[in-house]
Amino acid sequence: MEAQKFIIKNDYTASGENSVNVLHIINPYNNEIVRTVNKTNPEDINESLNYLTSVFSKYKRLPAYTRSELLEKVAHKLKERKEELAGLLTNETGKPIKLSKIELDRAIFTFRTGAEEARRIEGEIIPLDQLKGSENKQGYIRRFPIGLILGITPWNFPVNLVAHKLAPALASGNVVLLKPASASLCCGIEIAGIILESCRELGLDYTPVNVITSSGGEIEDFLSDDRIKMISFTGSPLVGWGIKKKLSRQKLSLELGGNAGVIVDSSADINSAVSKIAIGAFAHAGQSCISVQRVFVHSSIYKEFQVKLLDEVSRIKYGNPFEEDTLVGPMINETEAKRAERWIHESLENGGRILTGRCT
Repeated sequence: MEAQKFIIKNDYTASGENSVNVLHIINPYNNEIVRTVNKTNPEDINESLNYLTSVFSKYKRLPAYTRSELLEKVAHKLKERKEELAGLLTNETGKPIKLSKIELDRAIFTFRTGAEEARRIEGEIIPLDQLKGSENKQGYIRRFPIGLILGITPWNFPVNLVAHKLAPALASGNVVLLKPASASLCCGIEIAGIILESCRELGLDYTPVNVITSSGGEIEDFLSDDRIKMISFTGSPLVGWGIKKKLSRQKLSLELGGNAGVIVDSSADINSAVSKIAIGAFAHAGQSCISVQRVFVHSSIYKEFQVKLLDEVSRIKYGNPFEEDTLVGPMINETEAKRAERWIHESLENGGRILTGRCT
């Protein structure tokens, strides 16, 4: 099988065909190779930064309706390929297929929202006659694209969070160098490919999005590069705050991990709360920054809530992520599975109890 190429400049490309320059994307459920992907090197990244910097002067001048048409085309192509891309998402990450399809729907919505917003990036007019001598004067505020944005995305939402980076940036006239998570490179490459295809259909001789396949550590030397005007990162707090320390004058947007808690008051609808908490806690093996991690229950309903929650959890389907009724598939890799197991043992050592299931 030919290795998947990345997108640098205005086409698919590869650094080399030997084993040193490829990465294997592994299905976490059955350990089969999903795809082999070519790996970018520092020269590729530098070439992409030069290219995107040069095409920014063209893309920022595109009329709003053309940027809107581009994003609408992307949304349409995602819809056409929804089943295929949902399958790729599940193969790459082990996300249950029904959740993958929901994620594709959200990504389609994200790009369509971007298409709408591209047409209404407004300015502001403010009166300046607050001091004597400034009569009949007004100030006009306009918004301008800033340039090249480095978008770094996590593996657990490899389609919609890529859409979150790309749609607003492209709608407002910016160009993007996308670095998807190493565990979900294929989804990122596919979306960048759809943008490339859409640009060609619109008659553009360039694409405003490139995608690299280097690891996070391999791009550290470029984080403070003056060609990059902003970094948008979604991922762990440790990595996010570490990026901030390495920047010079770049703008920075961080979307970091959470520790979501739920309060169930005595007035709550217990059945509804139980159903939502079970899904929020266990869907995709809890591998989400907004997964339910703590539940505070009023003492007057605690026993009833506990019985109903245990019943609800006992009926959750675990296993093959391609079965439509599966809610919990595999964890992304063995390292993460062992980390979760370690947390369970730590909890037991500190007085916690296992109420259902088991931990070896």
